[in-house]
Amino acid sequence: MTNYIDLHMHTNYSDDGSYTPSQIVEMCHEAKVKIMAIADHNTVKGVEEGMNKAKN
Repeated sequence: MTNYIDLHMHTNYSDDGSYTPSQIVEMCHEAKVKIMAIADHNTVKGVEEGMNKAKN
């Protein structure tokens, strides 16, 4: 089964995230995830970068 939605992803802005927002968006694109959400702990710093990458 393929997941097309992931609404809980942590970027490197969270202590438990390993990838930049741009890397996460690229990985989602490669995995054919159509809807995703960055859900970092206590910050929204990665959202703008992720949105800009997704537009491209």
